[in-house]
Amino acid sequence: MAVAVAAPRDEREGVDSASGDVFAGDISGDLTAKSASGDIRAGAVGGRVDIAAVSGDVRIESVAGDASVKSAAGDVRLGAVGGVADLKSASGDVFVETFTGDVFNAKSLSGDVVVGVTAGRTFDVSFQALSGDVRTDFPVGDATGAAPASLSITTMSGDITVRSAP
Repeated sequence: MAVAVAAPRDEREGVDSASGDVFAGDISGDLTAKSASGDIRAGAVGGRVDIAAVSGDVRIESVAGDASVKSAAGDVRLGAVGGVADLKSASGDVFVETFTGDVFNAKSLSGDVVVGVTAGRTFDVSFQALSGDVRTDFPVGDATGAAPASLSITTMSGDITVRSAP
């Protein structure tokens, strides 16, 4: 069973699915979705995203506001996040193509975490990988000027990669 949400939508869209995929197009407001078993996919979301998935992948094209995603078993893939990112995965990879917000917090028990950041930004960072590598594409040094954004990434068994966003 699949639940399809017509696009574009206004205001706030909320969807719950016990068993089946959730598909949504572009949404101008907020998106709240919960799925016990199935993928959750959406286009561009103009507001915030609040997603809980027990078993299935989460794919969102972009989130203009804050993104809160919790996944027990499945990958989390966000194209772009413009607000606070709070991403948690028990078993699966976390991938954010472009992060332009001020706070990025990602935790994965078993999976890689990859985030793309734009050139010229400064960050306060906290990276913890119990069993995995940490890689960055940006220079490391003392920050001057504007207040830095925050990148906090923890993984028990997986790699952490911070790369240049496209």
